[in-house]
Amino acid sequence: MTKKVTRFKGIPETYLPKSAVLKMFDVSERTLKRDKKNGTIQTIKDERGWNWFDPSSLTLKYAGRSKDDTGPEKSQAVSVTPVAPPSDTPQTVSEIAERDKTIQVLEQQVAEFKVSIQELRDDRVERKAREAKLLEIVEKQTHMLSAAPERNKTVWSRLKEFFSEP
Repeated sequence: MTKKVTRFKGIPETYLPKSAVLKMFDVSERTLKRDKKNGTIQTIKDERGWNWFDPSSLTLKYAGRSKDDTGPEKSQAVSVTPVAPPSDTPQTVSEIAERDKTIQVLEQQVAEFKVSIQELRDDRVERKAREAKLLEIVEKQTHMLSAAPERNKTVWSRLKEFFSEP
C-alpha cells in the first residue's frame, strides 16, 4: 500500500517527495535537512510547504547510497583508478641504497646528539657541586669576618682553622 502523493502545479514531474527520497537513498531526514540548508541539494516547496527534491542533485550528492543496488550489473561495476606512487618513494636500487645510507648517517647523528646531551647533563651536575662548595666557603668566610676576633689568636691561625677539613 503506497500512498499517492498529489503534485501541485509548478512542481516538475522529475522532482521527488521526501518519502520517495528516503526509500530510494540510504539517508536520514536529518541528513536531508542539513544538506538542503547547506544548499548541496535542490528543493522546491509546494503550496502545502512540502519539499520536493531534485533527483539530479540527489544523485550527485548521494551517489553509491542507493538502496536498490541489488542488480548484478550494479553490484559488479567497480571503478578502478590507478594510483601513482608518491613522488618521494625510491624507484631504483641506487635510490634505495642512497636512502639507506642517509638513514644510517641520520641514526649516527642521533646517537652523537644523545651522547652530547648526556655529557651536558653530567657537566651541569659537576657545576652545581662546585657552586655548592664555593657557597659553603663564602659562608664560612662571611661568618669568620663577622665574628668578634679572639684576642689570643692571630689571623694566620684563624685562616688555618678555616681551611682545615672538618
